[in-house]
Amino acid sequence: MASVDAAVGRIVVSVSNQLATRLSQLVPPAPADVDPVLLSYLESPDFAEVARQVVLWRTMRGALDPALAADLREQIVQGLRHAGASADPAPVLGALADAPPLRADDLDVPTAVAVTHLANAAMHNRLLLRRAPSLADFHAYARQLNRQVVATHAEMRLPHVGVSRSVPYRELYVRPTLNPQLSVDDLVLPGRRTVLLGDPGAGKSTLAAKLAHDLASSSDRVPFLLVLRDFTPSFRAGGRELLRYFEQVCRDPYNLSPAHDCVEYLLRNGRAIVVLDGLDELVEPELRRRVVRLIEGFAHQYPLTPIVVTARKVGYAEAPLSTSLFAQGTVDEFDTEQVTAYVSRWFALDAATPVSRRARLASSFVAESAEIAELRRNPLLLALLCAMYSSEHYLPRNLAQVYERCAVMLFDRWDSMRGIALPVQFQGRLRGAVQHLAWALFTSPESGKALPRSRIVHLLARYLVSKSFDTDDALAAAEEFADFCTGRAWILTDVGATRVEPLFGFTHRTFMEYFAAEHLVRKHTDTDSLWQALGPHVAEGAWDVVSRIALQLHDRNVDDGADDVLTLAMRDGCTAFAANALQYVAPRPALVDRITRACLHEAMSVPTASRVTYSTSFLLVKEDLPVQMCLRHSLPANTPFAHRALLDEAAVLASDPEFGSFLLGVLGCLDQEPELQAALRDLRLHPPSGTRPWLSSNGLSDLDFLVSLHGPKVLFEHRTYLGGILPAPVCTLLSSQARTFDGLQAEELADLIVQQSDRPWISAESWSRTYDPAWAPELTPHDVFGADLNLLLCLPYLERLADHSTKPPFEVTPDLGHLAEARATSGRWSRPPDLSSHAAHLLLRWVAKDFSVFE
Repeated sequence: MASVDAAVGRIVVSVSNQLATRLSQLVPPAPADVDPVLLSYLESPDFAEVARQVVLWRTMRGALDPALAADLREQIVQGLRHAGASADPAPVLGALADAPPLRADDLDVPTAVAVTHLANAAMHNRLLLRRAPSLADFHAYARQLNRQVVATHAEMRLPHVGVSRSVPYRELYVRPTLNPQLSVDDLVLPGRRTVLLGDPGAGKSTLAAKLAHDLASSSDRVPFLLVLRDFTPSFRAGGRELLRYFEQVCRDPYNLSPAHDCVEYLLRNGRAIVVLDGLDELVEPELRRRVVRLIEGFAHQYPLTPIVVTARKVGYAEAPLSTSLFAQGTVDEFDTEQVTAYVSRWFALDAATPVSRRARLASSFVAESAEIAELRRNPLLLALLCAMYSSEHYLPRNLAQVYERCAVMLFDRWDSMRGIALPVQFQGRLRGAVQHLAWALFTSPESGKALPRSRIVHLLARYLVSKSFDTDDALAAAEEFADFCTGRAWILTDVGATRVEPLFGFTHRTFMEYFAAEHLVRKHTDTDSLWQALGPHVAEGAWDVVSRIALQLHDRNVDDGADDVLTLAMRDGCTAFAANALQYVAPRPALVDRITRACLHEAMSVPTASRVTYSTSFLLVKEDLPVQMCLRHSLPANTPFAHRALLDEAAVLASDPEFGSFLLGVLGCLDQEPELQAALRDLRLHPPSGTRPWLSSNGLSDLDFLVSLHGPKVLFEHRTYLGGILPAPVCTLLSSQARTFDGLQAEELADLIVQQSDRPWISAESWSRTYDPAWAPELTPHDVFGADLNLLLCLPYLERLADHSTKPPFEVTPDLGHLAEARATSGRWSRPPDLSSHAAHLLLRWVAKDFSVFE
């Protein structure tokens, strides 16, 4: 008897761990002295289902109900019979009844609610097991069905515009993030019922199919995957229980007719999982509510069968599943890491690209698509963008083209590919209606803010009346269209409610802005009218996306449309808008030249004194950004003309006192434009004094010029790519330029530091934010710098050590350590023999604390 108790206890611990995932009780080993046939039954899914019923009942209700106990005993009797065991069922049931219950708060709500229906489920299972002549055929059928499921769902299908690809999961699939933090394993635990909500294209259907595939290939449980839209006519007719649909799925698509009671046996005895995909795709609200009731009724009948339902977030609230029966989760969009993983796998499969170029193409796609990160987070749109990039090897900077292709996919084809039709009244009117709504929401006082449903209906009706609809017909059609849009194709979503009605808004601001721009261009077909609408908002720095898309659409619709708009923008002083536009339109060369020169002069209007600020970028102000856009971020077709304009202006402005600071500042962000840098250096430009060129071949005279202009602060507060200075230990980094840094140059720079030492060096706040005193051991003297420069460049480090009683690293840099110790103790300092007299005089003043390098 003790061995039976131990065997039963082992199963109780196992099912308890499944029912309460916060537990992790150690499952004991199987006892060695139990009859093997009996042990085989006790470790079967059939007995595990009985054990779950007992554990749940005792957790929520205490002692077993007599009627339930009788049904449980009969289930054990029939299970032993089918297993061929001759054991007495009483000890088995007794051991179950004596097993310790769980704590009620260890169960989630849907699992706890399942207790209500356990007695009814136990009775039905008792009757089923009694009438079944043998279970061997059921088990063989389950194995055969799983093989068919694996074969049918072995690949994932990727819908594109006009193309459908299929690839094995292992080669492309990226597991989505489920929230609250759910693993796929959590979804299929006994008694778990979950509805997963996500945006269109978030991967819900792919997740459902892969879940079925993985379960069928790695467990003895059978997944019943039901794509709900495939049964719309049958659901509409009604009169069938959900079980019959699972039997129909066995026949089509798996081509296996189940024996009588086979599917029900699998569902009732821990050998099945139900996956219902696309609840939202039953478009009619009343039909969806009917199917919801059918699903809930099934959950009552089969309380311990795991159920996973997928649906779109949008519109789900119209006909939700009971929260007491179903926990709710979300399928989140991809994060950057998931995007990168998917893209790498996608291009690795791209037959149109040579193998040697696939990794490089994937990397460039990730970089270029950062501008549309909001779109690429959606797996469906990401697949579409990858296909676009594969065929054209670039993403159009024309955002209108990118958005339009994505919108066509979502609005015009995605639902129709899935068999979801538009209301008849709106065939041909959908796009105009969406544009009208987008413009109304975009231009509302709080742009993009949701509107009451009645207001949405009014806007739609007014649009339809303008299209020659009768007023009453327009209102009725607007009501129908609002119902259809809610939950369909990323158009509208219920985002809250007033006291009397729901609030609706666009589900995705990017597409609201795209369709608002389409509306704007349709209403303002000539250039003057369009700029009159755009200009005031462009001047305010607003309407960035809408103005960009509108410019691109106008350029596509009107010959030289972009040139004409940009000419008006330059007339009105909107140079920043014109410079930005060079990223995505290619006007005539003369206009590119004009825009670049205007941006250059605008940047030059900022005096040098205003450029010297404590910042992470050297000598840059916001007025420099437009000229950087022209020089670095323009379309390839624009870049040569922008560079030529800069070179022409540089030759003219060489004598301007402000030009040197501006030039060094803006070129600090042109590290990826070596040809332009080289061309500017070839001009041999000199500051007004003519003593030293602003630009040299190695950047060192740039550094001299900057120190003479602004003092030592440029060595510590700023960075310039040309000088090789970055926010890290200065000596260490300068040593990397030792090959070009000769002794004469070191002396000149040290002399400049001494001459300018009364000017600010660095603020304490900036130092503490940028540097770490622990770096001081890296400041090993470099002979190439000479004694003067070595010590002068390290003064901020040493002062921080001395004034904060930090032990200096004597053993690493004795000269530096002695200098810091002298300041800290007000002691004597012995001048190194190779130190110049003027540098020594400055350092003696520093040791005596006559001055500080910190402001």
